[in-house]
Amino acid sequence: MVRHKALLALLSLSSACMAQAPASAQLGIEFAKDSIRQSERDKKENPGSYASRVNALAEEYQRYGQFQKAESTFREALKLYKLDRHADNPQYRASILLSWAQFLSDGAQRLKTGEKETQRKGDIVERKLDNTDFRRINQITLEALQELNKTEDTNTSKARSYLSAINLFDKTGNQVEKEKCESYILSVAKVFEKELTVPNDLLIAYAEILNRFADATVHLIRPPMDKPTYQIALDTNEFYTSERLSKAEMIKLAALKLFDKLPKDNEYRIGAHKSLALWYMLFKKDAAAAKETKVLSELVGTTDEKLLFPKYLGCGHFENSKRLAQLCGAG
Repeated sequence: MVRHKALLALLSLSSACMAQAPASAQLGIEFAKDSIRQSERDKKENPGSYASRVNALAEEYQRYGQFQKAESTFREALKLYKLDRHADNPQYRASILLSWAQFLSDGAQRLKTGEKETQRKGDIVERKLDNTDFRRINQITLEALQELNKTEDTNTSKARSYLSAINLFDKTGNQVEKEKCESYILSVAKVFEKELTVPNDLLIAYAEILNRFADATVHLIRPPMDKPTYQIALDTNEFYTSERLSKAEMIKLAALKLFDKLPKDNEYRIGAHKSLALWYMLFKKDAAAAKETKVLSELVGTTDEKLLFPKYLGCGHFENSKRLAQLCGAG
């Protein structure tokens, strides 16, 4: 697993490496090709690292609008990943496919300046996607699901991949496949909820996946960590709708059921009730916020709001409180 993460890191960092390439478009692509030739000369390099270099070339083709070359080069990289015995498994192949689909959905493109194209960071812009792009993204995400269907979810990695697929299908408009992925994530949550012997760390990890799922449903980029200074009015845009909020609430309550399987003094359980109370406050659900605040008060043993909702000072730290510590990104 560690090696898999290292290979994925190489994949995700390929863009940063290319930012140091020479100035013109052709030289930029040649820079990626030269990296591949260097890898071929280094007989000690593992197949996964070599595949990452080929994938970096595919990304460069994509950025410069050479879409057919980008696709064929990516397919070549996918075959090369299979040569690495540590990486040739369905879960890993799904991760590679989802990473490529996400890269396509980002729509990054090199800016053209006259007859030259530069490689400076500021010259990479977001390109508006068209129907052809969405079809490519949709097809690759479907391929990833085919790989995921061959695996069992023993450590939340499958559910994380399904969550990525949900976000991609949300962009492509594939509601049928999106709902299938959502049903899978919720069905596993039900199993964990009923199972008596689920390890605490697995409960926490899966509950946090559910919270990210819920926040993505209403496109909430960063949930409140202390009392919100503003409130979100519903039905003011396509994301903050009553229907989406009801769905997100259902998912968050599913996460809370997993957190509530933890001991009463567990900081994650306490933090989950605090987070949900704040989330309700953000969306002006006063009665629900009051109910969660009461539960939180009973868990912490105080009615002092300065202790129940301490000021957030930064990643994982709160004013005058240790028991309410949360990890960054926790819903």
